[in-house]
Amino acid sequence: MKKKQIIILASPGFRGLDTLNPIHEKAEIFLIDSIEKAQTVIKETEIIFAWDHACSGLLEDLWPQTRSLKWVQAGSAGVETLLFPDFTESFVLLTNATGLYGSVLAEFVVGSMIYFSHNLDQFKSLQIARVWSKIEVSEVNGKTLGIIGLGDVGQATAKLASCMNVRLVGCKRNPDKIDASLGLEMVYSPDQLLKMLPLCDYIVLCVPLTEETQGMIGEAQLKAMKPSAILINVARGGVVQEKSLIQSLQEGWIRGASLDVFEQEPLPRENPLWKMENVLLSPHSADYTSDLEASAGRLFVQNFECYLEEKPLFNIVNKKIGY
Repeated sequence: MKKKQIIILASPGFRGLDTLNPIHEKAEIFLIDSIEKAQTVIKETEIIFAWDHACSGLLEDLWPQTRSLKWVQAGSAGVETLLFPDFTESFVLLTNATGLYGSVLAEFVVGSMIYFSHNLDQFKSLQIARVWSKIEVSEVNGKTLGIIGLGDVGQATAKLASCMNVRLVGCKRNPDKIDASLGLEMVYSPDQLLKMLPLCDYIVLCVPLTEETQGMIGEAQLKAMKPSAILINVARGGVVQEKSLIQSLQEGWIRGASLDVFEQEPLPRENPLWKMENVLLSPHSADYTSDLEASAGRLFVQNFECYLEEKPLFNIVNKKIGY
């Protein structure tokens, strides 16, 4: 059997290459981070593994030269940086890495809830200053968490948060299709979001970035939240209107925010979010575990074997709706 040509869109430091060893006898693998490097192989390539977000724009650049492409595997759950009209309308399959990020992002969400309820930033400040002073804390127990987006990450968050006796409500595109075992008291549709937000002490965003979710949290939504509410974003920066979020944090519409994603990444140094005391900021690292790239590689290998055997692939994306 002739070896399949696979292009990995990633920087030379990609740490998942060793996990692709099981398919070396069946595939020729090329690590590509520029158009120039792809020139000699792109026309015969059937499969592209788009691992690195920094290289994802290459897919569109290379598209006019593709002749044999049949399948693109994304290294992330979100695929918005990969989609463009010609690809969306084509018969080329797109799969993503849903399932790799749920548990670790759920931990970040719960950690953020504890961070704000127990004022952990103040404890650390007193420790550094060697000051012994009582700080009042509150419990997460009994509070209400609103989960916007009930895919892999949203469901993992619901399961973990339920261990702390948190009341759970959710928002989903199709609210009737939800696993009852998640323990959600109520699931709202997106057009009912303004009814859900005032109920919540914590709100977490777990939705993909699509035309429907772009900017879905703006001034009206932020003003509908409790002044004591905490917004947690582990989705995409574009889901939140950042200008309105900054204003809400400055003027006290909400108490605080825990942010792993931003409209522009890296976050510009002049962005006021950097210095806000009521913001917990992560440089898009909440799911960046030491074995993340290896896990993505193993998923790709699993899908590659299905591809060779002409079996259904895992995590096929509906390109027209974006997830």
